[in-house]
Amino acid sequence: MLAAQSGGHAPAQAPQSTVAVARQRVRDLEQQLVNVQNAASASASVYSTANARVALLTEEIRTNRSQLARTKIDIASARAALRQRILTLYADPPPSVMEVLLMSGSIPSAIDSYDLMQHIAGQDSAIVNQFTSDRDRLTALGQSLQTDAQSAIADRAIAAQNLSQLRGLAQQRSTLLDAATGVLNHAEASAAQVAAVAAESARAKAAASAHASSHQIVGSLPHPRGHVSSPGSVSFPTGLTGALARIAACESGGNPAAISPSGLYRGMYQFTYSTWASVGGTGDPAAASATEQTMRAGILYQRSGPGQWPVCGA
Repeated sequence: MLAAQSGGHAPAQAPQSTVAVARQRVRDLEQQLVNVQNAASASASVYSTANARVALLTEEIRTNRSQLARTKIDIASARAALRQRILTLYADPPPSVMEVLLMSGSIPSAIDSYDLMQHIAGQDSAIVNQFTSDRDRLTALGQSLQTDAQSAIADRAIAAQNLSQLRGLAQQRSTLLDAATGVLNHAEASAAQVAAVAAESARAKAAASAHASSHQIVGSLPHPRGHVSSPGSVSFPTGLTGALARIAACESGGNPAAISPSGLYRGMYQFTYSTWASVGGTGDPAAASATEQTMRAGILYQRSGPGQWPVCGA
């Protein structure tokens, strides 16, 4: 069935360039948004890497401090043991030879005991030196880790700032894209309205021209109240008469007086009043002769094509 046609005066025509500019603006903003989102994704990856490095260095610093604290305790303990060994070896006053002999029972035994004490003291000294070396190494490592951590924290701060800026830019572009899309929709709607008004004006002119030359219609159709299987013969281009016959048979069974249950669609071709008027018809389409209805349908078909009958014109 035919959709109702709107009338009224034509609004000021929106130039097609307005739609083209708005459409290009939308495309540009869409591409900008994609670019910014890609950059934000890359920046997020950089930030994640920097954050992981800060976490790793923080853990290494914690481990270093723990090891350094244990090493300092070990140094203190080793120094105490060494101090005790030295006091034992070099007690003041030192024991006399006779006292050493009396305590050991023999000269070789006394010498062995003395050498053993010196050996143990030497071991204690080596342990102290190793712990001291470990402490110095851990202290240097700790300083290096602190420097690396400060650098990693600075890198993470820069990455976070870049990520924040890119996300803000993406939000800005998204807002601009929404606004540009709204402008485009409005421009397209305005252009469509202008085109519809222009088409309606063209239809009215064509109807007036057709009405002036209606004497060119030849042949005849059955009485408007009769049921027919063909809309008759009219001087339209080859093939149009057959197309109109099929449409009439589909829309109304070829009945010129057919009226839809709603009363909106009327006649053999199920015109609305507004569409009927747009092709030069007056009064009720269902009251017009089959010949006139076919003539008006032919005008409409030539002007707008079979799409005016979405189902039967397909």
